[in-house]
Amino acid sequence: ESECYEHADWAMRFGIYFHPDWYPGLSVTSSFVDFQAWLHSKGEHDCPTPCPSEVVTPSAPVEVSTTPQPDQGSSTTVLSPAASDSRFATVSQTTARIQVGGEVRFYVIGTSNVAWQTWPDQLHAMLRDLGYVVPSQAYTLTNLVHPSSGPICDNANEFAGLETPRIGKVGWASWGFAYDSKEDCTPAEFEGQPEIGQHGFREIAGHQVSCINSWACNPAGQGKGTLVSPSAVAEDVKAAHVVLLSNWMNDSKQRWSQFKCYKSETVDLVDTADITVVNLRRLIQAIHSKNPETIVLIMALYPGSSGRFVDESALALTAKINEKVRTRVSEPNTFFVDYTVPVGQDVFQTKHTGHFNCRGDKVMATKVLEVMFDAGVLARSLALPKGDDSARCLAETACEAMVDKSCCQRSASCYVDTQGLCKSYGPGAQ
Repeated sequence: ESECYEHADWAMRFGIYFHPDWYPGLSVTSSFVDFQAWLHSKGEHDCPTPCPSEVVTPSAPVEVSTTPQPDQGSSTTVLSPAASDSRFATVSQTTARIQVGGEVRFYVIGTSNVAWQTWPDQLHAMLRDLGYVVPSQAYTLTNLVHPSSGPICDNANEFAGLETPRIGKVGWASWGFAYDSKEDCTPAEFEGQPEIGQHGFREIAGHQVSCINSWACNPAGQGKGTLVSPSAVAEDVKAAHVVLLSNWMNDSKQRWSQFKCYKSETVDLVDTADITVVNLRRLIQAIHSKNPETIVLIMALYPGSSGRFVDESALALTAKINEKVRTRVSEPNTFFVDYTVPVGQDVFQTKHTGHFNCRGDKVMATKVLEVMFDAGVLARSLALPKGDDSARCLAETACEAMVDKSCCQRSASCYVDTQGLCKSYGPGAQ
């Protein structure tokens, strides 16, 4: 393939979605020839003038469809895979809250793990491709509809055109989403730096916890919006079917900032889960006060990283924290989404250390589907192996030789392409 072909193909499949400002005059519906002509006009990548009758089939073809958005009374152009009905191996059940063809309104609340990762977007695409409608919603608190940064996945063309609203507050922790005001905060100096001024702490689960919402609870990094009120969240999500909470990942990571958020108390890392539980329950109870039927999914803490790989020495600690949160957040219509990623495989980003790449995000999104199906929320989901087969398939890398489609769907390093074939799935361009 020529240099021109490679760049025109990449621009059409990925670039126009992530950087539309790079391609003035082009859109997601522009043809390959349009992109080649545009590159030629710029004198880039040795692109010749396309022949008038030239038809080029790019790799990984997709169909472009216009899908009505019921709640908006308008339409949005999105990518949908060809022959999606036969693409996946699926499982079905007759008694479920949401039947195939029905709407799935979901809302994501998190920190950098939703601002810099693609798992909400991959989940959106999976739901659509399984036959559900994910309508546009007019939310007031969400600050992102795509990742603000992160890897470009092998299948990014399947979800880059989708809008997946989320609250993504980089550096925040669970207490930033659990209180309606700071009136209960007791003023105190920040780390003995009087020039920064007085900032409050409140008691949570027997510990002094900062009322500042930023990484290391530094007032200088607080920026706009000093808290996300749970009552405001409850109002925003009252029509949602599912709310995913991934907003507590930094609670146990305060050791990296000398526990400044805990007023320099060296809190045992497992005991930080006590703080998490209080804050998650406050938010969940607020959500259910507006709509008791809303399904809340708590995303598990992901393991620590060692470069691009799982830090095996931290697995036991992560499991203890997850178990404490899972067992102590006892609220109705609330489920814990636990997952594992394969040890020894490239599952973490190089762009944002400690954050999953496309492979880890695929695992997260797939597990959300599994939990929703097992909880009786979805009538159709991906068929996924269980027990020992699940662990084996999760680590499987011989994708093209795989005949069991359900195993491919479970694997972190494989995916089912739009033609229904099992293909290798990379970590994503970073």
